[in-house]
Amino acid sequence: MSLINSSNINISDLRTNLINNLTGNYVFSSSDISLSAFRGCKLGTTTIFDSGFESIFTSGGSFTVPSGVTQVSAVCIGGGGGASGSPGTSLYSGAGGGGGGLAYGTFSVTPGESLSISTGPGGAGASGTNSGGVGIASRISRGPMSLLIANGGGGGINGGPGNTSSSTGGTSGNVGGSEREGSPSVGGGGIGGNSNNNNGGGGGGGAGGYSGKGGNGGIGNSGVGGDGNGGGGGGGGGQSLGGIQNNGGGGVGYSGEGSSGSGGAINNPGTGGSGGSKGGVAAVGGSYGGGGGGAEDDTNRVGGSGGPGVVRIIWGTSDNQRSFPTTNTLLNSTIVNEVSIPISGQIRMNDFASKAFIDMSPVLTITTPDAIAGSSSSSTGVNFTFTGNFNTTDFTSSDISLTNGTISNFSGSGKVYTGTFTPTGDGSCQVSIPANRFTNSETPNITLYNKLSSFSWSKVSALYEFAIHTAGTYTISGSLSSITPSSSGYNHLNHQSANTNYSSYSMGAKIQFLTAGSIVSVGAHNYNGGNISVFKEGNNTALATVSVAGTGSTSTIPNYKYTTLSSPISVAANSTYQIIFKNSTGGYAYHSITNLVNTNTSSGNMKLVSFGYYNHSGTLPTTPIRPTNNITSWGYGATDLIFLPS
Repeated sequence: MSLINSSNINISDLRTNLINNLTGNYVFSSSDISLSAFRGCKLGTTTIFDSGFESIFTSGGSFTVPSGVTQVSAVCIGGGGGASGSPGTSLYSGAGGGGGGLAYGTFSVTPGESLSISTGPGGAGASGTNSGGVGIASRISRGPMSLLIANGGGGGINGGPGNTSSSTGGTSGNVGGSEREGSPSVGGGGIGGNSNNNNGGGGGGGAGGYSGKGGNGGIGNSGVGGDGNGGGGGGGGGQSLGGIQNNGGGGVGYSGEGSSGSGGAINNPGTGGSGGSKGGVAAVGGSYGGGGGGAEDDTNRVGGSGGPGVVRIIWGTSDNQRSFPTTNTLLNSTIVNEVSIPISGQIRMNDFASKAFIDMSPVLTITTPDAIAGSSSSSTGVNFTFTGNFNTTDFTSSDISLTNGTISNFSGSGKVYTGTFTPTGDGSCQVSIPANRFTNSETPNITLYNKLSSFSWSKVSALYEFAIHTAGTYTISGSLSSITPSSSGYNHLNHQSANTNYSSYSMGAKIQFLTAGSIVSVGAHNYNGGNISVFKEGNNTALATVSVAGTGSTSTIPNYKYTTLSSPISVAANSTYQIIFKNSTGGYAYHSITNLVNTNTSSGNMKLVSFGYYNHSGTLPTTPIRPTNNITSWGYGATDLIFLPS
């Protein structure tokens, strides 16, 4: 972008600079150009915050505040804890290391002053019967005062020979410092998964987030890592295999808060949060700050080392331009210092000096929560929002070009408009606004026409599918009573029993979703009927509870009764949920799952992880409690769900 001269400015130069910076079509209101032609136009200077506006430390050192800088913003991530070892004697597994903490803050500095930087390495993974090394803290100090501290994750504690109970996974790296910002309850790393006697290794904890915590590591052969929160890393899954070890916790990036990492499935690492890396080869924790993963009990193996820590310091050309967790924290982020030529009153040549015209060609960004561009959606009413970069007064529904549908409920003004697209049928759909349909209303003496914008997707019929049931009959109550889910689930032709008195138990399936979507209905085969609750793996609070009808028959031919959820439950790819049944009158069914566990449905969208049961004592509740065991031989409770992929 070329700048206008600082002196000796003429109108021809202004016109040329404006035209060179426009990307859409334009018409001047008069061929006789004067200063008034530029009323409403915006000019500015752009600053790009490249590598000259930051310092990144992967090892200790010192930071000298640059000349003219009076404020900096910084983030520290502590090293992840190392996992304990496993000697392969089948007595105890390795415990995962805890995730490193994350601390950020924005604070005043003096040009030329020196700040001390400590960058914590990850804790070493241990061998044999040794416990994992502690991750070291990352910090910024001014003399004896710690401005920001992100402590390292704790090392996994070894179970010891013959230990018949779990030993502790690495503790969470906590945070502090006089300039630390954010809630006291956030920024901590996830806890490493425990060691277990004759069981799988604990997953590494995820590194702490900017506004949340890292996910905890999974525990045992069937343990699933917890999701990160607030941009934190996901915890690694439990390690049940003796081959490649791959269950380190996810790290966290230093570029500011982004999306949170997901917990790893069994034998899988946690993914990184905020641009951090997932757990690496040999169960090393992800960069930065992920906890190392522990080995399973039958393998003589060193535990995974924790991911390294890091410190990043950023600044701008003046105070309050850049600050963690999200304000212009990315490398090469830009700011534009804008001025506007007044609509009325005096215009001075100095208003244009050493600046450049900003492109004011209007364009509408098209967004919707009901479809993903370039993907498929079953929605029969797609609600669109059209958001402009500048105000307009002449945009109407007739300016919108449609493929395979109609638009209704159109309204709006200024920069924001809305409308509902109704597909005519299945197939390719597009909502577009061709170029030159409307204008920018902020420049009264120059007509600036819009640029092209479009949104395309495919309309498909809803692809509901069962997770387990494909044989026999079924009934769906509620708003989805007329749907016909596809039979992609596991085909079991008969139950072992269809009327067993398990009324003192909560029972049901654990399903992993390999594709994002929604749980829309849950069901069970039970003589008397009862209540079904949906739990996310690792969380004892039910997301939904509904009643389902009974079969009234002792026939072992599958006859599932489903109830539509009043609000579908959105599930992320690789997340795991439990569908648990309970009543007080018995009539439970169960069936063999020996050949079904850890195999995908035919659609590839789901996987049966296990079933489980919880044995109640004392007063028996009528609503389910989440089981924590994993049964891979029998499908106790005979529960199922209906899934709608995104």
